[in-house]
Amino acid sequence: MISLGLPESLLARVHDWSALDRLAREGAGHDALVLAPAVTAGLRDEACGLANASGGVIVLGLSDHDGARWLTGLPEVVRAEAEVRALLSQGVEPPFTSRDLVVTTHADPRDPSRGALVVAVARAPVGRPRACLDASGHRFWLRAQGGLAAMTYAQLEERFRGHGEADPQRQIDVVAEVEISRLSARLESIEQDWDAAVATLSELHRFVRPPFGAQVMEAVFWAGRKPLYRCRRGVPAFVIEAAFDLLAQTLPLRAKDPQGPPLSEQELRLLDLAHDAAIEVVYQASRRLADAWLVNIGGQMMHALLRFSTERRLDALHGKLVRSFDERITWARKDALEVAAVALEHYRDAALGKAPEIPKDADWLIFKRVPAGD
Repeated sequence: MISLGLPESLLARVHDWSALDRLAREGAGHDALVLAPAVTAGLRDEACGLANASGGVIVLGLSDHDGARWLTGLPEVVRAEAEVRALLSQGVEPPFTSRDLVVTTHADPRDPSRGALVVAVARAPVGRPRACLDASGHRFWLRAQGGLAAMTYAQLEERFRGHGEADPQRQIDVVAEVEISRLSARLESIEQDWDAAVATLSELHRFVRPPFGAQVMEAVFWAGRKPLYRCRRGVPAFVIEAAFDLLAQTLPLRAKDPQGPPLSEQELRLLDLAHDAAIEVVYQASRRLADAWLVNIGGQMMHALLRFSTERRLDALHGKLVRSFDERITWARKDALEVAAVALEHYRDAALGKAPEIPKDADWLIFKRVPAGD
Protein backbone atom coordinates (compact mmCIF):
# COMPACT_ATOMS: atom_id res chain seq x y z
CA MET A 1 0.00 0.00 0.00
CA ILE A 2 1.24 3.51 -0.78
CA SER A 3 1.95 5.21 2.54
CA LEU A 4 0.37 8.61 1.69
CA GLY A 5 2.38 9.99 4.59
CA LEU A 6 0.44 7.89 7.11
CA PRO A 7 2.29 6.36 10.08
CA GLU A 8 3.71 2.87 9.54
CA SER A 9 2.18 1.80 12.86
CA LEU A 10 -1.24 2.59 11.42
CA LEU A 11 -0.69 0.89 8.07
CA ALA A 12 0.61 -2.24 9.78
CA ARG A 13 -2.83 -2.76 11.31
CA VAL A 14 -4.56 -2.95 7.90
CA HIS A 15 -2.01 -4.62 5.60
CA ASP A 16 -3.73 -8.02 5.20
CA TRP A 17 -6.79 -10.10 6.17
CA SER A 18 -5.27 -11.41 9.40
CA ALA A 19 -4.31 -7.91 10.57
CA LEU A 20 -7.78 -6.65 9.75
CA ASP A 21 -9.35 -9.52 11.69
CA ARG A 22 -7.31 -8.59 14.76
CA LEU A 23 -8.22 -4.93 14.28
CA ALA A 24 -11.92 -5.80 14.15
CA ARG A 25 -11.76 -7.68 17.42
CA GLU A 26 -9.57 -5.16 19.24
CA GLY A 27 -11.33 -2.04 18.01
CA ALA A 28 -9.88 1.02 16.32
CA GLY A 29 -8.66 2.93 19.36
CA HIS A 30 -7.44 5.69 17.07
CA ASP A 31 -9.08 8.79 15.51
CA ALA A 32 -7.34 8.02 12.22
CA LEU A 33 -9.09 4.61 11.94
CA VAL A 34 -12.73 4.30 10.90
CA LEU A 35 -14.37 0.87 10.98
CA ALA A 36 -17.61 0.40 9.03
CA PRO A 37 -19.78 -2.53 7.91
CA ALA A 38 -20.64 -1.46 4.36
CA VAL A 39 -20.43 1.15 1.60
CA THR A 40 -22.76 4.09 2.31
CA ALA A 41 -23.04 7.72 1.18
CA GLY A 42 -21.50 8.71 4.52
CA LEU A 43 -18.19 7.29 3.32
CA ARG A 44 -17.51 10.56 1.48
CA ASP A 45 -17.99 12.58 4.68
CA GLU A 46 -15.66 10.23 6.56
CA ALA A 47 -12.97 10.50 3.89
CA CYS A 48 -13.13 14.31 3.91
CA GLY A 49 -13.15 14.34 7.71
CA LEU A 50 -9.95 12.28 7.81
CA ALA A 51 -8.34 14.42 5.10
CA ASN A 52 -9.07 17.59 7.06
CA ALA A 53 -7.50 16.07 10.18
CA SER A 54 -4.21 14.22 9.68
CA GLY A 55 -5.32 11.59 7.18
CA GLY A 56 -6.28 8.05 8.09
CA VAL A 57 -7.79 4.74 7.06
CA ILE A 58 -11.37 3.51 6.59
CA VAL A 59 -11.98 -0.26 6.81
CA LEU A 60 -15.17 -1.64 5.24
CA GLY A 61 -16.50 -5.15 5.82
CA LEU A 62 -16.96 -5.55 9.57
CA SER A 63 -19.98 -6.89 11.43
CA ASP A 64 -21.07 -5.58 14.79
CA HIS A 65 -23.57 -7.16 17.20
CA ASP A 66 -24.15 -6.54 20.90
CA GLY A 67 -20.82 -4.78 21.21
CA ALA A 68 -18.86 -7.59 19.54
CA ARG A 69 -17.20 -6.87 16.19
CA TRP A 70 -15.63 -9.23 13.72
CA LEU A 71 -14.41 -9.23 10.13
CA THR A 72 -16.86 -10.75 7.65
CA GLY A 73 -15.91 -8.95 4.46
CA LEU A 74 -18.20 -7.54 1.79
CA PRO A 75 -20.02 -9.77 -0.72
CA GLU A 76 -19.08 -9.17 -4.36
CA VAL A 77 -16.08 -7.20 -3.19
CA VAL A 78 -14.97 -6.29 -6.73
CA ARG A 79 -18.28 -4.51 -7.31
CA ALA A 80 -18.05 -2.91 -3.85
CA GLU A 81 -14.60 -1.54 -4.67
CA ALA A 82 -15.97 0.02 -7.88
CA GLU A 83 -18.78 1.62 -5.85
CA VAL A 84 -16.28 3.11 -3.40
CA ARG A 85 -14.13 4.53 -6.18
CA ALA A 86 -17.17 6.03 -7.92
CA LEU A 87 -18.49 7.53 -4.68
CA LEU A 88 -15.19 9.18 -3.79
CA SER A 89 -14.50 10.42 -7.31
CA GLN A 90 -17.33 12.94 -7.19
CA GLY A 91 -18.91 15.38 -4.78
CA VAL A 92 -15.56 16.39 -3.23
CA GLU A 93 -13.74 19.71 -3.72
CA PRO A 94 -10.85 19.70 -4.41
CA PRO A 95 -11.21 16.19 -5.86
CA PHE A 96 -9.21 13.26 -4.53
CA THR A 97 -6.38 12.07 -6.81
CA SER A 98 -4.33 8.86 -6.83
CA ARG A 99 -1.79 10.71 -4.67
CA ASP A 100 -4.42 11.47 -2.02
CA LEU A 101 -6.46 8.29 -1.79
CA VAL A 102 -5.77 4.57 -2.28
CA VAL A 103 -8.39 1.79 -2.20
CA THR A 104 -7.11 -1.74 -1.52
CA THR A 105 -9.00 -5.05 -1.43
CA HIS A 106 -8.06 -7.88 0.95
CA ALA A 107 -9.86 -11.10 -0.05
CA ASP A 108 -11.28 -13.53 2.50
CA PRO A 109 -8.97 -16.59 2.36
CA ARG A 110 -12.00 -18.87 2.70
CA ASP A 111 -14.15 -17.14 0.05
CA PRO A 112 -12.37 -15.01 -2.57
CA SER A 113 -15.68 -13.46 -3.67
CA ARG A 114 -15.79 -11.68 -0.31
CA GLY A 115 -13.27 -9.23 1.03
CA ALA A 116 -12.52 -6.19 3.12
CA LEU A 117 -11.86 -2.77 1.60
CA VAL A 118 -9.22 -0.46 3.01
CA VAL A 119 -9.47 3.22 2.00
CA ALA A 120 -6.30 5.14 2.85
CA VAL A 121 -6.75 8.92 2.84
CA ALA A 122 -3.88 11.42 2.85
CA ARG A 123 -4.00 14.65 4.79
CA ALA A 124 -5.40 17.51 2.69
CA PRO A 125 -2.74 19.84 1.25
CA VAL A 126 -1.98 22.99 3.21
CA GLY A 127 -4.50 25.68 2.38
CA ARG A 128 -6.86 23.27 0.59
CA PRO A 129 -9.26 21.57 3.00
CA ARG A 130 -11.64 19.12 1.36
CA ALA A 131 -15.36 19.86 1.13
CA CYS A 132 -18.26 17.50 0.50
CA LEU A 133 -20.75 18.97 -1.94
CA ASP A 134 -24.50 18.54 -1.61
CA ALA A 135 -27.65 20.44 -2.49
CA SER A 136 -27.06 22.96 0.28
CA GLY A 137 -23.48 23.78 -0.71
CA HIS A 138 -20.04 22.94 0.68
CA ARG A 139 -19.74 21.00 3.93
CA PHE A 140 -16.39 20.73 5.67
CA TRP A 141 -16.00 17.83 8.10
CA LEU A 142 -13.29 17.13 10.63
CA ARG A 143 -12.72 13.78 12.29
CA ALA A 144 -11.73 14.09 15.94
CA GLN A 145 -12.51 12.44 19.25
CA GLY A 146 -13.99 9.39 17.57
CA GLY A 147 -16.54 11.20 15.43
CA LEU A 148 -17.28 13.73 12.69
CA ALA A 149 -18.01 17.39 13.34
CA ALA A 150 -18.58 20.36 11.05
CA MET A 151 -15.50 22.57 10.92
CA THR A 152 -15.86 25.93 12.60
CA TYR A 153 -15.26 29.24 10.84
CA ALA A 154 -11.98 29.64 12.76
CA GLN A 155 -10.78 26.15 11.77
CA LEU A 156 -11.55 26.83 8.11
CA GLU A 157 -9.82 30.19 8.18
CA GLU A 158 -6.73 28.49 9.62
CA ARG A 159 -6.83 25.71 7.02
CA PHE A 160 -7.13 28.12 4.10
CA ARG A 161 -4.39 30.45 5.25
CA GLY A 162 -1.00 30.33 3.56
CA HIS A 163 -1.83 28.72 0.21
CA GLY A 164 -0.60 31.20 -2.37
CA GLU A 165 -1.48 29.06 -5.41
CA ALA A 166 -5.19 28.82 -4.64
CA ASP A 167 -7.70 31.28 -6.08
CA PRO A 168 -8.03 33.94 -3.33
CA GLN A 169 -11.63 34.69 -4.34
CA ARG A 170 -12.59 31.04 -4.03
CA GLN A 171 -10.99 30.82 -0.60
CA ILE A 172 -13.04 33.80 0.57
CA ASP A 173 -16.24 32.43 -0.97
CA VAL A 174 -15.96 28.90 0.41
CA VAL A 175 -15.46 30.14 3.96
CA ALA A 176 -18.47 32.44 3.51
CA GLU A 177 -20.59 29.57 2.16
CA VAL A 178 -19.94 27.58 5.32
CA GLU A 179 -21.24 30.44 7.47
CA ILE A 180 -24.24 30.90 5.15
CA SER A 181 -25.01 27.19 5.45
CA ARG A 182 -25.03 27.56 9.25
CA LEU A 183 -27.38 30.56 9.09
CA SER A 184 -29.61 28.73 6.60
CA ALA A 185 -29.90 25.77 8.98
CA ARG A 186 -30.84 28.19 11.75
CA LEU A 187 -33.64 29.61 9.59
CA GLU A 188 -34.94 26.08 8.98
CA SER A 189 -35.10 25.39 12.71
CA ILE A 190 -36.89 28.58 13.76
CA GLU A 191 -40.58 27.96 14.41
CA GLN A 192 -42.08 30.86 16.38
CA ASP A 193 -39.26 33.24 17.29
CA TRP A 194 -39.83 35.54 14.33
CA ASP A 195 -37.57 38.29 15.62
CA ALA A 196 -34.75 35.72 15.58
CA ALA A 197 -35.65 34.88 11.96
CA VAL A 198 -35.39 38.55 10.94
CA ALA A 199 -32.08 38.86 12.81
CA THR A 200 -30.74 35.83 10.93
CA LEU A 201 -31.84 37.31 7.60
CA SER A 202 -30.09 40.54 8.58
CA GLU A 203 -26.88 38.61 9.26
CA LEU A 204 -27.02 37.23 5.72
CA HIS A 205 -26.96 40.78 4.27
CA ARG A 206 -23.23 41.05 5.00
CA PHE A 207 -22.52 38.46 2.31
CA VAL A 208 -24.17 40.38 -0.57
CA ARG A 209 -21.40 42.90 -1.00
CA PRO A 210 -17.68 42.76 -1.85
CA PRO A 211 -15.43 40.88 -1.38
CA PHE A 212 -17.85 37.98 -1.93
CA GLY A 213 -18.47 36.55 -5.38
CA ALA A 214 -21.35 35.18 -7.46
CA GLN A 215 -21.49 31.76 -5.80
CA VAL A 216 -21.93 33.40 -2.42
CA MET A 217 -24.78 35.52 -3.82
CA GLU A 218 -26.55 32.35 -4.93
CA ALA A 219 -26.03 30.69 -1.53
CA VAL A 220 -27.56 33.75 0.16
CA PHE A 221 -30.49 33.66 -2.27
CA TRP A 222 -31.29 30.03 -1.40
CA ALA A 223 -31.01 30.74 2.32
CA GLY A 224 -33.24 33.83 2.13
CA ARG A 225 -35.83 31.94 0.10
CA LYS A 226 -36.59 29.46 2.89
CA PRO A 227 -39.18 31.51 4.85
CA LEU A 228 -41.11 32.34 1.66
CA TYR A 229 -42.31 28.78 1.19
CA ARG A 230 -43.54 28.62 4.78
CA CYS A 231 -45.92 31.58 4.69
CA ARG A 232 -49.00 29.32 4.77
CA ARG A 233 -47.60 27.78 7.98
CA GLY A 234 -47.90 31.04 9.87
CA VAL A 235 -44.72 32.95 9.08
CA PRO A 236 -45.78 36.58 9.59
CA ALA A 237 -45.71 39.28 6.93
CA PHE A 238 -42.76 41.20 8.39
CA VAL A 239 -40.56 38.08 8.11
CA ILE A 240 -41.63 37.49 4.50
CA GLU A 241 -40.86 41.15 3.77
CA ALA A 242 -37.37 40.79 5.30
CA ALA A 243 -36.76 37.69 3.20
CA PHE A 244 -37.71 39.50 -0.02
CA ASP A 245 -35.50 42.44 0.99
CA LEU A 246 -32.59 40.00 1.18
CA LEU A 247 -33.43 38.33 -2.14
CA ALA A 248 -33.57 41.70 -3.88
CA GLN A 249 -29.98 42.37 -2.78
CA THR A 250 -28.78 39.21 -4.54
CA LEU A 251 -30.42 40.12 -7.86
CA PRO A 252 -28.99 42.39 -10.58
CA LEU A 253 -31.95 44.78 -10.34
CA ARG A 254 -29.78 47.90 -10.45
CA ALA A 255 -28.18 46.98 -13.79
CA LYS A 256 -30.92 48.56 -15.90
CA ASP A 257 -28.96 49.81 -18.92
CA PRO A 258 -30.13 47.81 -21.99
CA GLN A 259 -26.71 48.43 -23.52
CA GLY A 260 -24.91 47.14 -20.44
CA PRO A 261 -23.11 43.81 -20.22
CA PRO A 262 -25.32 40.76 -20.75
CA LEU A 263 -26.58 39.00 -17.67
CA SER A 264 -24.92 35.74 -16.70
CA GLU A 265 -26.78 32.43 -16.74
CA GLN A 266 -26.70 32.48 -12.95
CA GLU A 267 -28.28 35.95 -12.80
CA LEU A 268 -31.03 34.93 -15.20
CA ARG A 269 -31.68 31.78 -13.19
CA LEU A 270 -31.98 33.75 -9.93
CA LEU A 271 -34.40 36.19 -11.55
CA ASP A 272 -36.57 33.25 -12.61
CA LEU A 273 -36.42 31.75 -9.13
CA ALA A 274 -37.33 35.10 -7.58
CA HIS A 275 -40.37 35.22 -9.86
CA ASP A 276 -41.39 31.73 -8.72
CA ALA A 277 -41.02 32.70 -5.05
CA ALA A 278 -43.03 35.90 -5.47
CA ILE A 279 -45.97 34.29 -7.27
CA GLU A 280 -46.03 31.45 -4.72
CA VAL A 281 -46.37 33.94 -1.86
CA VAL A 282 -49.12 35.83 -3.70
CA TYR A 283 -50.92 32.56 -4.42
CA GLN A 284 -50.80 31.36 -0.81
CA ALA A 285 -51.69 34.81 0.54
CA SER A 286 -54.72 35.12 -1.74
CA ARG A 287 -56.08 31.61 -2.08
CA ARG A 288 -55.35 30.22 1.38
CA LEU A 289 -54.69 33.05 3.83
CA ALA A 290 -56.75 36.01 2.55
CA ASP A 291 -53.88 38.28 3.61
CA ALA A 292 -53.66 41.53 1.65
CA TRP A 293 -50.31 42.47 3.19
CA LEU A 294 -48.69 39.25 2.00
CA VAL A 295 -50.16 39.74 -1.49
CA ASN A 296 -48.73 43.25 -1.43
CA ILE A 297 -45.24 42.05 -0.45
CA GLY A 298 -45.14 39.47 -3.24
CA GLY A 299 -46.61 42.03 -5.63
CA GLN A 300 -43.81 44.50 -4.91
CA MET A 301 -41.21 41.88 -5.85
CA MET A 302 -43.16 41.06 -9.02
CA HIS A 303 -43.24 44.79 -9.81
CA ALA A 304 -39.46 45.12 -9.43
CA LEU A 305 -38.87 42.08 -11.64
CA LEU A 306 -41.31 43.22 -14.33
CA ARG A 307 -39.85 46.72 -14.43
CA PHE A 308 -36.34 45.29 -14.70
CA SER A 309 -37.29 42.79 -17.42
CA THR A 310 -38.95 45.64 -19.36
CA GLU A 311 -35.89 47.90 -19.12
CA ARG A 312 -33.42 45.11 -19.95
CA ARG A 313 -35.65 43.63 -22.67
CA LEU A 314 -35.71 40.18 -21.13
CA ASP A 315 -38.63 38.98 -23.23
CA ALA A 316 -39.09 35.50 -21.71
CA LEU A 317 -39.15 36.75 -18.11
CA HIS A 318 -41.26 39.77 -19.13
CA GLY A 319 -43.95 37.60 -20.73
CA LYS A 320 -44.01 35.22 -17.78
CA LEU A 321 -44.47 38.09 -15.31
CA VAL A 322 -47.28 39.73 -17.26
CA ARG A 323 -49.15 36.41 -17.33
CA SER A 324 -48.51 35.88 -13.62
CA PHE A 325 -49.86 39.34 -12.78
CA ASP A 326 -53.03 38.74 -14.79
CA GLU A 327 -53.64 35.35 -13.14
CA ARG A 328 -53.07 36.63 -9.62
CA ILE A 329 -55.27 39.68 -10.13
CA THR A 330 -58.09 37.35 -11.20
CA TRP A 331 -57.54 35.10 -8.19
CA ALA A 332 -57.47 38.01 -5.74
CA ARG A 333 -60.86 39.19 -7.01
CA LYS A 334 -62.31 35.69 -6.84
CA ASP A 335 -61.04 35.45 -3.26
CA ALA A 336 -62.74 38.77 -2.35
CA LEU A 337 -59.42 40.58 -1.86
CA GLU A 338 -60.32 43.59 -4.01
CA VAL A 339 -57.74 45.88 -2.43
CA ALA A 340 -55.01 43.33 -3.17
CA ALA A 341 -56.20 43.02 -6.76
CA VAL A 342 -56.06 46.83 -7.10
CA ALA A 343 -52.53 46.85 -5.71
CA LEU A 344 -51.40 44.15 -8.17
CA GLU A 345 -52.92 46.06 -11.08
CA HIS A 346 -51.06 49.18 -10.00
CA TYR A 347 -47.75 47.32 -9.69
CA ARG A 348 -48.18 45.77 -13.13
CA ASP A 349 -49.11 49.01 -14.88
CA ALA A 350 -46.39 51.03 -13.13
CA ALA A 351 -43.76 48.48 -14.16
CA LEU A 352 -44.95 48.72 -17.75
CA GLY A 353 -44.45 52.50 -17.70
CA LYS A 354 -48.11 53.52 -17.63
CA ALA A 355 -47.58 55.78 -14.56
CA PRO A 356 -51.01 55.29 -12.98
CA GLU A 357 -52.09 57.23 -9.93
CA ILE A 358 -52.28 55.27 -6.70
CA PRO A 359 -55.98 54.57 -6.02
CA LYS A 360 -57.15 56.31 -2.86
CA ASP A 361 -58.79 53.19 -1.46
CA ALA A 362 -55.45 51.38 -1.65
CA ASP A 363 -52.96 54.13 -0.81
CA TRP A 364 -52.51 52.63 2.69
CA LEU A 365 -51.14 49.48 1.06
CA ILE A 366 -49.39 50.20 -2.24
CA PHE A 367 -45.61 50.58 -1.92
CA LYS A 368 -45.94 50.53 1.87
CA ARG A 369 -43.90 48.55 4.36
CA VAL A 370 -45.58 46.14 6.75
CA PRO A 371 -46.62 48.10 9.85
CA ALA A 372 -44.69 47.33 13.04
CA GLY A 373 -46.37 44.55 14.98
CA ASP A 374 -47.99 42.84 11.94
